Amino acid sequence: MTLHLPSFDLALLSAVFLVSVALLLARRPRAASPSLRTWTLGVWLGLGALATLGSAGSSLAAAAVGRVLLFASLTGMTVAVRQGFTGQALAPREIGLAAAGALASALALGLPLPLSGFILGGVLAVVPGAGAVFLLARWRDLPGGVRGLAAVLGLTALLALWLGAQPASEQSVPWGHVLALPLLAGTVIFLIALLDRSHAGLSEQLADDEVTGCLNRRGLHPVLQHTLARSQREGQPVAFLLITLDGMAQLHHHHAPRVIDSVLKACAQRLQQRVRASDVVARYGPDTFAVVLPDTPPEAAAPVAEALRAAVANQPLELGAGASVSLTVSIGVSVSTAANRWNETQLYQHAESARLSAQTQGHNRVAVAPLL
Repeated sequence: MTLHLPSFDLALLSAVFLVSVALLLARRPRAASPSLRTWTLGVWLGLGALATLGSAGSSLAAAAVGRVLLFASLTGMTVAVRQGFTGQALAPREIGLAAAGALASALALGLPLPLSGFILGGVLAVVPGAGAVFLLARWRDLPGGVRGLAAVLGLTALLALWLGAQPASEQSVPWGHVLALPLLAGTVIFLIALLDRSHAGLSEQLADDEVTGCLNRRGLHPVLQHTLARSQREGQPVAFLLITLDGMAQLHHHHAPRVIDSVLKACAQRLQQRVRASDVVARYGPDTFAVVLPDTPPEAAAPVAEALRAAVANQPLELGAGASVSLTVSIGVSVSTAANRWNETQLYQHAESARLSAQTQGHNRVAVAPLL
């Protein structure tokens, strides 16, 4: 069975064309990603390169144009990777190097075939190789789609090197036949990588409270689970505080929502200023905050809670424009130890019972749940 190269070209060009049309349609919204637009440009340059190389025949001029377009296509895709995952553009020096590479790939046509192919392979390998190295350096922090993109870029660089190192007698297959495959695969995986990044960004937004900037209840859940799992492995206690602002119902009745937001933000800042860097402050409910204190035994948790209570009650919360409001908080404390090994639900239930007890006793106080 032999490969009919014109049919192979037609199939590849059709596939890349359809993907590029999808990219153009994706560009229509105003919020389209700049990296997606850059990648689309790279795809169209790649299409021009494949068409030019396929029809070049013995024309050195057409082959030179095709090589420049191919180099520009790979450069555009590498720029899109940087835009999409760091927000950085190419520096002037890097633009100069890219232009020099494109010129070298075209001028190499005037050299004997083995040397010409070797130079072209090396020049073309640098561009996707740089993108692969950039992503591989951040491998542990990358979502799955971006890791796939790093793999495709790396394989493209190796493929270019391999083609350039082939003997003259084996360099009869045009470059476009082979490099079109990474062009198509890279486009699909780039879209997957953008979706992964968007999903990660959305998850991060959903985990943050827009008023206070703290974690919200959704964001606190995995943090508390991880903290409890680690502490139970190491036999260390974890304290959990539920802090409710007293008198917020009356405040809601007499003030606008923006004032309420200012109160919550000021309270969150005051709590964060009085805990350790390893502690976590989150907005747990409309008028309630939660604080996770790793490696904190019961005898240390109560003084921390008392310090937080005093931090809010002893000084009015500034609202801006010279206005302020005096508030108090009721705090419930529960502690998971090596003896009781409370899970997240139990920790919350005991802290909630203690908080209700503090409110029943007259507000502005701390209550600690029994260790059982």
